[in-house]
Amino acid sequence: MIQRIMKLMIAGLVVLGLFLASVPAQAAIQEGRGQTANETDGVQDYLVLSSGTVSWNRSNFDGFFYDINDEHGSEKLTILNSASLIGNRTIDVDNLIYSTSGDNKMLNVVKYGFNGNYNAAAQAGLAGFQAGGMSSEDGKYKVVGWQIERYVAVKNKTNKLSNLVFEQGRNNNKTLTIGETWNLGQGWELTVNAIDARSAPRQVWFTLKNDGVVIDEQLARPGDVYTKVMSNLGEESNVPLFVTYIDAIFSGPTSDMVSLKYTWLIDTNVKEVKKGDEYAIFNTTKADESIIEMRNSRFPVTLTRGGTINLISTLNFKVADTETLRFYLSGGTNGRIANETTGQKDNLNLSGGIVSWQPQNFGGLFYDLNDEFGNEKLTIIDSASLIGTRTILQGKLKYSTSSDNKMMNVVRYPFNGNYSAAEQAGLGEFHAGNMSSEDGKYRIIGWQGERYVVVKNKTGKLSGLVIEQGSGDKKTLTTGETWDIGQGWELTVNSIDARGIPRQVWFTLKKDGGIMHEKMMKEGQIYTYVNSNLAGESNVPLFVTYVGAIFSGPTSDMVQFKYTWAIDTNVTDIRVGDWFGVFKVTDIDSSTIELRNTDYYPISLNKGSTLNLMGNMGFKVADSDTLRFYPYMGEVPVCQYSMINGHVFEDNNYNGLQDAGEPGMFNQVVKLKGRDVCSNVNISMKIRTDVAGYYEFSNIRAGAYFLSEEIPAGWIPTTPVIYKVILPNSVTSITKYFGNGPYPAEKDIVKEMSE
Repeated sequence: MIQRIMKLMIAGLVVLGLFLASVPAQAAIQEGRGQTANETDGVQDYLVLSSGTVSWNRSNFDGFFYDINDEHGSEKLTILNSASLIGNRTIDVDNLIYSTSGDNKMLNVVKYGFNGNYNAAAQAGLAGFQAGGMSSEDGKYKVVGWQIERYVAVKNKTNKLSNLVFEQGRNNNKTLTIGETWNLGQGWELTVNAIDARSAPRQVWFTLKNDGVVIDEQLARPGDVYTKVMSNLGEESNVPLFVTYIDAIFSGPTSDMVSLKYTWLIDTNVKEVKKGDEYAIFNTTKADESIIEMRNSRFPVTLTRGGTINLISTLNFKVADTETLRFYLSGGTNGRIANETTGQKDNLNLSGGIVSWQPQNFGGLFYDLNDEFGNEKLTIIDSASLIGTRTILQGKLKYSTSSDNKMMNVVRYPFNGNYSAAEQAGLGEFHAGNMSSEDGKYRIIGWQGERYVVVKNKTGKLSGLVIEQGSGDKKTLTTGETWDIGQGWELTVNSIDARGIPRQVWFTLKKDGGIMHEKMMKEGQIYTYVNSNLAGESNVPLFVTYVGAIFSGPTSDMVQFKYTWAIDTNVTDIRVGDWFGVFKVTDIDSSTIELRNTDYYPISLNKGSTLNLMGNMGFKVADSDTLRFYPYMGEVPVCQYSMINGHVFEDNNYNGLQDAGEPGMFNQVVKLKGRDVCSNVNISMKIRTDVAGYYEFSNIRAGAYFLSEEIPAGWIPTTPVIYKVILPNSVTSITKYFGNGPYPAEKDIVKEMSE
């Protein structure tokens, strides 16, 4: 017994020595994109235009609708005769095709409430979902991706679409009391009028409203499926509109309550797509029960250098500002799916041992289309170990990024890459070894999906790139006008001499309202503002612009600024040992930053969960028995608050349990230390127990913590001295007990050790 207790004490002290440092995380949402199409194959994983046909679907463009739980999603964009684009940059009429079809998806109330038995669900009240009703299979409806959004096919017709307003997942439920109203969205409300929790059977009376108008009233019992069927919707008869399952009716402490699950609701506004309908550049060429197809039948699509061409909704082509034709489809922020097997959607195969995401298969990561830069990478090592465990082990999730040397546009375009000429015109501090390893360039790096500049060639010091004007961009200002550049940078034109020789402009540069510099410049000159000290680095170039044309306008003289480049004065300083979300920085060298997960916050890929990794980056996991997930860039989940509580007690028989007659210990110190991953801050707290030995840490957010007690004099622990407590991002209550036994007499110790 004594030996076991001593081992507990030693183990606890070892664990307590492992603690954390923290650095606030920065991240923002980066545009998503599809696989890049290029004139030829290259170092990147391109769609090759010379092959004749290129296309994007959910496997190479994350913007299209995709249901990860059932692997549904059929949107596709195809360029026919793609080789013809080489040399003329034009997609001919009828050669750009957008198409979509539907997939049959089982209602959650059938799948979970009745284990897939449609007949049982129908007997309980489900109506309108037999084969030929909302899909071609019993208990299912047809889900359709349309212009990136998810829709329901009304009466199994792909070209008649209704928004899916609401669909509860397997583990979600809604509890309502008498008189309470549930706002379902899109103007829909469900009100509980009355509950009889004491009769047999128990019953609840509902009112269903839309935009304040009563649509239906219903009396239901536990185990019933309440279905509202519309007699006419979108010129279709007997369309199921609303479904919910009455899970339980029970008597609460102050009011009777009802618990609802598997709720499903579609909108009454039906979008009918017909042949001949026009959507942006597209004309609908097919629209029937099984497919919608559209083509650019009215005019060709020209891929202008450096242009953004809107196709439909938020779908765009982004074209490189280069002589080589290179472009991608933009509009989403999720990565390619990882699955236990490759699956029907060409998923990343976990059983292969390593899966990774980079800009080519995860649109949320940084990518520079013009120069093909972008080296962010998210890798799972030993990925096969996730199958069956759903847990990424310590050090097996790696995020890395490295930098590239990027030529300043002010060097590339007006001086044709001649740095010496640009330097003579006024460009300063961009010689080799300063902002990059090559003259006229700076180092650009992706960090948490965003584009940053490496300050003074130091990989761990990153500044946001505020602006970088392209080859065709220009800003024209008149006398007295101010250009709000962003992040506090402003350029004001004080006066212009458009008639003198040479022509000149006098302007003031400000940052956050403070004057940085005033300068008189001539046409063809480069203005460079250099900060003498930024983040401990000297002579850092912060702002560059090129004075283009100065000319006399009809009412005022004007000046054009081109190739403007500015970085932020707020510098992210990254060091080995710093923490960002679940990651710890393990290595920084001359060009690369590497982070890995640790065991302080296990990465458990639970069914139907959304797990934040760092910043806006996370994993979205399918609610399915098969492990399937993808990385995303999006809003950070709202952090939930949890509780850690328990008792400190006298364990007089040393059995580690609080038995009858063993009192709590008053005024004992309990400590909590660890790291709140929601805010990336260290937590260190201590409280004292009440007269019953009870302690409670409330309002604790997701993270990894160590819970310990201060052992009172004359006592020895009979339970672990330190507990490692992992709090997920959900409302949780965790209870831990600390037992202490009176220190044994010397004769008892000798007897125990001899045994």
